[in-house]
Amino acid sequence: MSRFSGLTSFVLAAALVALLPGCHGSSVGVDDPGGEKVASLTLPPGPTPGALAAFQDTFYTYARANCAECHATLQTPLFAADSLSAAFTASLPYADLINPGNSELVSYAMNGHCGEASCSDSTNALGAVQAWSSQASFIAFQNTFYPYALAKCSACHGVVGIPLFAASDPSSAFQVASSLSGLGDPTSSLLVTYAGNGHCATTACQDDADALSAVQAWASQLASGD
Repeated sequence: MSRFSGLTSFVLAAALVALLPGCHGSSVGVDDPGGEKVASLTLPPGPTPGALAAFQDTFYTYARANCAECHATLQTPLFAADSLSAAFTASLPYADLINPGNSELVSYAMNGHCGEASCSDSTNALGAVQAWSSQASFIAFQNTFYPYALAKCSACHGVVGIPLFAASDPSSAFQVASSLSGLGDPTSSLLVTYAGNGHCATTACQDDADALSAVQAWASQLASGD
């Protein structure tokens, strides 16, 4: 059975959690009839505003325009739901943000499962997932590898030493670092290899452990979509 069916119970459960009061990741007191709090329910963490914005600007826009007739309310997964956060949660299991071309959201778009043009041509779906991946990767980069690069590598790779993956402008640094990152296999990342080759006299160039941790964190955050 395709993963695109049989998920109704999961989606309904997620929707019920979303309707509970309080913020995701917080504890909500449960009152007994006498008015005393008798239990505390810890809600699961939800996506960050940045993660939702990256999704909304890219794949969600595509999904709402092309897939909402079915995947907003009728057919699981509900990746085109009216609720942005619900659609985000439904989309993640089918999105490979490290290798967008491997996403089930892409392969499913071209299998002719409905009579719409969007169900027989995955080009637009691939572009939407790639755009989502790029925005999510930039967020993850700023939270993970970029602080490491600024602290350890900016004296050279921020101004004079090409590649400038530690430039003061995070957008520029991201473009350079992305081409070297190897997020699908951080241990083979050129950023990691280069950090341990002793090409300069500082300890940052003789020990790739911190670089590997930073690239792994980048890949992990991107894969989670957060």
